[in-house]
Parts: sequence; C-alpha cells; structure tokens
Amino acid sequence: MAAKDKAENENKLKTRDQILETAFLICIQKGFTSLSMNELLKRTGVTKGGFYYYFESKDELLAEIIKKYLISYYDEILPYILNYNGSPKEKLKMLFFAIPDTFSNYQQIVHLSVDNNAVDFRSFFLLLMDGVQKYKSIREYYKNLHIKVIEYIREIIEDGKEQGLISSDIDSVGMAKFIHASLQGTIFVGVMVRSMDMEELLYSNYNYVCKCMDLE
Repeated sequence: MAAKDKAENENKLKTRDQILETAFLICIQKGFTSLSMNELLKRTGVTKGGFYYYFESKDELLAEIIKKYLISYYDEILPYILNYNGSPKEKLKMLFFAIPDTFSNYQQIVHLSVDNNAVDFRSFFLLLMDGVQKYKSIREYYKNLHIKVIEYIREIIEDGKEQGLISSDIDSVGMAKFIHASLQGTIFVGVMVRSMDMEELLYSNYNYVCKCMDLE
C-alpha cells in the first residue's frame, strides 16, 4: 500500500511539474499576460478540474513560474559572483561575464526537462523584464539583487584602492553605480539589438571600465 501511495504522489508531482514547465515555456514564447489556460490545458492534456487540483489559481501558477524559473536562477549565480576569489580586475571580468556564461547551464540550474535550446538568454531576459513590470514580487527581488551587486562592485573598488591598484581619488560609490549601469546597459543592448555581438560589447565595456580606473 505504501508503495502504491508513493507512486501516486510521484505521478502527482510529475503532473504538477509538467503543468508548471509547459506554462513557463508558453510565457517564454508569448509573455506572462498571454498565457492562455486553454492552450496550457491542451498542451498538457490536463482537464480544467485537474489544473485546479494542483494550483488554486492562475496567479498561483505565475508566482510559481517566477520563483522556479527566474528567481532560482539568480539565487544560484549570485553566491558564485559574490564569493569569487581573484584580483579586483579578475572579479570585475567575472562579473561582466557571469550571467552569459552561467546561462549555458540554465537547464541544469532550474531543472528544466526540455532541451536547453528551448530557452535562450534573450527570451529569458525579456520575460524577466515583463515580470519586473507586472509583478511586485519580482520587482522587489530584482531591485534588491542590483543593490547587492552595486555594493559588491564598491567593495571591489575599495579593495583595489587598498592594494594601490586603483586611485584613492575615485568615488567608490559613484564608480560602482557607473560600472553597474555599463554592465546592465550592455546586456540590454545585446538582447534588444540582435545584430550586435553581446560578448564583444561586454569585452569592450569591461576594458573601458578598467581603463577609467587605470586598472591594469
């Protein structure tokens, strides 16, 4: 009996995960507001009653998508960024390339069952921006994430000053905000303008940031 109950619970979890992942992939293709319940039910083969067995509402489903497929990714890579060991210049380089580099492992990070090619960085970023605009939870998370990154950059600059690698005249807070804005702007342009090579843009702006601080 216990084995039967276990099998039933595993099947329930599998169905719930299938609904969640399918809904996420629809959102990736069309955005949060275009998630159609009819399309979701058709793709998963789940009845309307079956859906409400697993989720109380569409809002609960969307909240789960945000948590599992957007926030969990940043929760995974943020410690990697903040705990990176290296020189100030190496830390800055890692920061500029951390998101594009780790996104190649997105499928493993968020436990996506489909091929990783189903979600490219551009689609992910656009859905994230859609979520920032529409949902307070992700907006607050995203704001706090950037506050942490700016503080991390400030610490890198202060460390560089202590080592005599960066001029003590540089405003650490102002420079940290400038570097952060440069990084975010580079990612935004790389996403929005398909003809521009994001890696090339990142290298160019990373080198320019180092040059601004005479960081060799």
